[in-house]
Amino acid sequence: MAVLARTGLGEAIRETWRAGRRLIGICLGCQVILDRSEEGGTACLGLVPGVVRRFAPAPGLKVPHMGWNTVRFSHHPAVSGVPQGTSFYFVHSFYPEPADAAVVAGTTEHGVEFASCIASGNLIAFQFHLEKSGPAGLALLGACLACDA
Repeated sequence: MAVLARTGLGEAIRETWRAGRRLIGICLGCQVILDRSEEGGTACLGLVPGVVRRFAPAPGLKVPHMGWNTVRFSHHPAVSGVPQGTSFYFVHSFYPEPADAAVVAGTTEHGVEFASCIASGNLIAFQFHLEKSGPAGLALLGACLACDA
């Protein structure tokens, strides 16, 4: 967030969002859209109300969450063609927790069920790496770019 503020990119992202232009967030891009992060109490962009949480230590739970995991998608047109339970590639120690469950367009389990896809207006964000998720990830990225929602 410090780099986004220092370079002006944070405000450029906010302006793009306010202008109604399409925004696609990947990995950290699914976290910075929220209000704040537990990581150092950092203020984020505030595009979607919510908090970024750290995975709580638990027996057998590996943090960072790294590797392939399934996503259960729900309501966004861009994800409508993705078969339930498709696996995508994750690398993260924190996860997004939006204040409004209505913006959660996909969930994943890793010790807790968390929002792995957030969709709100002109914004769609993924906690996983589409670009590292093989044909399914690239197809989903293409669907997002082509989607009018």
